[in-house]
Amino acid sequence: MSDGVVAWREKPDGTRDQTYVRMSDDASGDLLDRVTADRST
Repeated sequence: MSDGVVAWREKPDGTRDQTYVRMSDDASGDLLDRVTADRST
C-alpha cells in the first residue's frame, strides 16, 4: 500500500466522510499540521 492516511472529516452539518489522502515526502508534515489545526477549531 502506498503511503497515505485515511482521515475522517467532520462536516459543518455534523456528518462525517472518510478521505484517503496520499502523501508525498515533502507534503506529509504540512498535511499533519493542517489536520491538527482543523481539529483544534
